Amino acid sequence: MIRLFIINSKGSKRTARFFRRHQSALEAGFAGAEFLHVDAQKLQGLESYDEYDQLVLIGDDPFFHVVVNQLHGALLEKNSKQHYAFLADSKDSSVAQGLEMPVSVRQQIELIKAAPTIPFDLVRCHCIGTEGLPAQRLILNDALIRLPNLKLPLLVKTVVQWFRSNSRVFGAKTPTRITLFEHGSKLYEGNYLCAILLLGNKITGGPKLTQKKRCLRNRFQYYQLNAHDLLNYTTSLPQLFNEETQENDNLLRGQFADLEVRGLGAENRIVADGVLIGRLPASFTLLPKAMCVVSPMNPVVRLEPKKVASAKQAKPVGTMNVGNLKSGNQPQKDP
Repeated sequence: MIRLFIINSKGSKRTARFFRRHQSALEAGFAGAEFLHVDAQKLQGLESYDEYDQLVLIGDDPFFHVVVNQLHGALLEKNSKQHYAFLADSKDSSVAQGLEMPVSVRQQIELIKAAPTIPFDLVRCHCIGTEGLPAQRLILNDALIRLPNLKLPLLVKTVVQWFRSNSRVFGAKTPTRITLFEHGSKLYEGNYLCAILLLGNKITGGPKLTQKKRCLRNRFQYYQLNAHDLLNYTTSLPQLFNEETQENDNLLRGQFADLEVRGLGAENRIVADGVLIGRLPASFTLLPKAMCVVSPMNPVVRLEPKKVASAKQAKPVGTMNVGNLKSGNQPQKDP
């Protein structure tokens, strides 16, 4: 197998330290592999690297987002057989946790060498880009709408703590109007405060929202908070992510394969996988099995129940008359 390691060592000091710490193990474990050191902010010159069977990305979630958009976007229509491996430089990676990658780097190296792969869904987003023009991006894990790109400490474990620790950001915010459409049908129209689109089970740089395995889904999750004042509605936040909670005017959630979100104003910004990609209006479309990625998970294939053919009437044996049996008569014995 021909491998290429793409390392964000020129764009991240943390990634550079991570690679130096594990360089000898990586070079020994992957003899003959090539190592390319890049800056995540300067990837426009990268090629497609079609000649490699496996691309191993070393960095954080925003780096994974940038590289996949740079390299894989053009390959979607070609049904490329190339597969990816995500080697995160920290234990907080939402992409790595969603794939249930081992915590130990040594175990990750062995897993990447064995290269068991699973299908990996993406979400294609059409939105107004950061330059004010229509743009298209691929989302790996999550998209935060009208939420800032927050740098959160690892001590923040729950959703409520996550929002409360950053409540100063929302102090001056007031709800703004939004409209949701699914396949052209209007689902919601009214005020909202913020929204989260989730493919994995954890927000990039934030808390875990669900225990469901990513590989068992065929839709993305959408959470929307319609509260008029976030500071007064933090008690409602656990309900937003609790599937047993009934819908109410302050909360909206659902699972979608296609969703259009219309809203006006620069404050309706979209941060995908920790990267600011633009603002509303936007459309989000699930791309099932868009990539192959290394993971120890074993997706469960849902088998449709087989149709059981109706039993055919048995043929009579010997001189036995089936009609006599139905009428209650005893079968006649052969003389």
